[in-house]
Amino acid sequence: MKNSFNTKWELFLFDCVLNEKDANPNAFENFEISNELIDIHTTKYKQDYLDDRILKTDEREVDQIYHTIEKLRSELDEVKYLNLYRESFGKILSEEQYNKLIKNEKCFYCELEKKDFGELYENHLIRKKANRGFNFEIDRKNPNEEYHYDNLVMACYWCNNAKTDEFTAEEFKPIGEAIGAALMARINR
Repeated sequence: MKNSFNTKWELFLFDCVLNEKDANPNAFENFEISNELIDIHTTKYKQDYLDDRILKTDEREVDQIYHTIEKLRSELDEVKYLNLYRESFGKILSEEQYNKLIKNEKCFYCELEKKDFGELYENHLIRKKANRGFNFEIDRKNPNEEYHYDNLVMACYWCNNAKTDEFTAEEFKPIGEAIGAALMARINR
């Protein structure tokens, strides 16, 4: 829920500043993330130089938009917005949907099953250093959307880590299959 809120919060603040909208609680509750806004935020705002303009029709530079967002952030009570989000999160991802999701015992991307990972661990075929990787993880198919049921899959540590926030599920699927093949090759030696 907190990660999902953070996604919506960042894009909401960006949208309010970019499009000069009022940042009130009602606007936040009704705010919907669009692919167009995600594209502008990730490919322009997060990557352009500080003195670049995000939109050709807007004279403000990235740096000016950043500082305006930070000023707005300091004026708003983020906890109030988080509490609003918490109240409605069950509509975005119900407990029933969550429980159904986490019962998946196969990685959406590489298709390795929990039993395969058990074999990798038991036979000391894993060389990772992180504490992650002993359970499947929830991954967002589109990493810039909220954690809603249709956007979520279970992924192994390796696929979730490699996918990062760069790839969509469709883009990453062939990479995941290659990861699965490499891990299965360890088992089949």
